[in-house]
Amino acid sequence: MKNKYIVIDTETTGFHPYDGDELLQVSIIDTDGNVLFDEYFKPQHRTEWKEAEQVNGISPEMVADRPAISEKISEINAIIENSDTIIGYNTQFDIGFLKANGAIVPDDLETVDVMEEFAKIYGEWNSARGSYKWQKLTRAAEYYGYDWSQRAETAHNSLGDCFATLYVYKKLTTDTMTIERVIDGKRVGIELTPAEISQAYCIKEYYDRKQDVLNVLDEMDSLKIGDIDLSKDFLKNSNTFIDDVIYRYEKMDDHLEDYNMAIKDVLDNADKNYANKLVSHYAQNMSAADKEQYIESAEMAMDWNDTNEPAISKIEHMVYEKLIETRSSENTAKAKAYIDNISKKCHNANDKCFEQSQNDIFLSDRQAVQAVKMGIPVGYVTKYAGYHGSSAALHTFYMLSEQNFSTLKNDKSMDKGPVFHYTLNDDQKKQLLNIVDTALKDPEYAKCLELPKKTTPMRKKSMGRK
Repeated sequence: MKNKYIVIDTETTGFHPYDGDELLQVSIIDTDGNVLFDEYFKPQHRTEWKEAEQVNGISPEMVADRPAISEKISEINAIIENSDTIIGYNTQFDIGFLKANGAIVPDDLETVDVMEEFAKIYGEWNSARGSYKWQKLTRAAEYYGYDWSQRAETAHNSLGDCFATLYVYKKLTTDTMTIERVIDGKRVGIELTPAEISQAYCIKEYYDRKQDVLNVLDEMDSLKIGDIDLSKDFLKNSNTFIDDVIYRYEKMDDHLEDYNMAIKDVLDNADKNYANKLVSHYAQNMSAADKEQYIESAEMAMDWNDTNEPAISKIEHMVYEKLIETRSSENTAKAKAYIDNISKKCHNANDKCFEQSQNDIFLSDRQAVQAVKMGIPVGYVTKYAGYHGSSAALHTFYMLSEQNFSTLKNDKSMDKGPVFHYTLNDDQKKQLLNIVDTALKDPEYAKCLELPKKTTPMRKKSMGRK
C-alpha cells in the first residue's frame, strides 16, 4: 500500500553534504506513526565530529559497526518512490543530504516544511531577512505541548525528531485558533481554520515586508528612472513598485539580501515603459475624489506658474495626463452607456403618439446629424394623415437616420424641426443635448461615440414614411 505522506529526519556530521559532511542516522515514519526506516550509519571519511556530537549525541564509537549509507540507500529510495509527499523540519536540508548519498527524490514530489509553516504561527519577524524567523524543532514542539518523555528517543535523535515533527504538523493542519473581536458591542469568538491562519500570516508577512520597503525609501535620496525624478511619496503609494522590490529582494542570494539594493536594482533596470506602468497603476488606485483633486491642483499650479521653472515635476505631469485621459474615457463610456440604454427603449420604426410634447428641444441640422451618428433617437413629428387638425391631435414620429435625413428634412408636412424622441423626459433631453454639443466641440469625443457607418443602401420602404 502506498504511503501518501512520509516524515523524514536525519542526523549528520555537519551542514555541508558536498564538502565532506556525512549522514549518521536516517529515520522515516508514516503519518500513523509507523516506523518505515530507522538506521545509524558509519561515515566513510569523517573520523570525528565533535561539534555535531555535542548536539545529536552520536559518537564515532556508536556507529563504528554500523553499515555505510550506500548499503541501505536502495531501501530509502523504495520508500520515497512509494510516497507522494515528504514532510520534514527544514526539509530541504534532509533531502539535500539524502541526494548527496544517492537518494532519488523526484522534482515533482511534494514537500512540506513544518519549520517554515510554524515560523508564520510563532510570528517572530526577522527584519534583516524580511521574513519570519525560523524556530528550532524543540521550540515548536514545546509551543504545542509535545511530551518528549512518551518515547525513548530524545530530541536530535532523528527518529525522535520524526515523531515530534509529525506532532507539530498535525497541530498545524488540524488545530483551529479562536480570536476574540467586539461586534455590535459584544465580544465574539471567531474560529479560524489552519488554512485561514496561514493566509492571515501570509498577509501579515506581506505588510511587514512592505513596511520595511517604506522605511528604506524614507532614508534614500535621488530616486530616478532615467531622467525622470521620482518622489518618495509617489513610490511609497505605488503597490506595483513595492511588489517588484519585494520580488527582487526574495530573489537575492541570502548574503546579499538588502532592500536598499533591491530598490536601486529595480530603478536602474527600469525604462520609460516601466514609468508609464507605475503611473497607470498609481492612477487606477486613486479614488474618484482624489483624482479630481489632483487634476485641480495640477492645473492651478500650471496656471499660476509665471517663471521658466517647471510648474510640476515630470512624473506629476505624467500622472496628470493619465488622469485626464482616464476621465475622458470614463465620461465617454458613461455617455455611450446612457445613449444605449435610452435607444433600447425607443422604437426604431414610425410611432403614433397621442400628444406632441410642448417642451420639445428643437435641434439644428448639425445637432441632428451628430445625434443620429451616435445613435441618439431623434426625428420629426407630423400630423397623422386623415386627422390633420382634428381634436384627436394624433401625430406620427418619424425616426431619423443618416440615410433618410435629407428626405424628411425637405418634407413640408413635418412640423418645425428635428427633436429628441417623444418618449424622453426633460432631464433626458437636456443630458442628450449636452452630449451632442460636447461631441460637436470635441471630434475625438464624437469619434468614440459614433456608430459604424452603414454601407447597405436604404430601401424605399425604410425611408420613414408609410
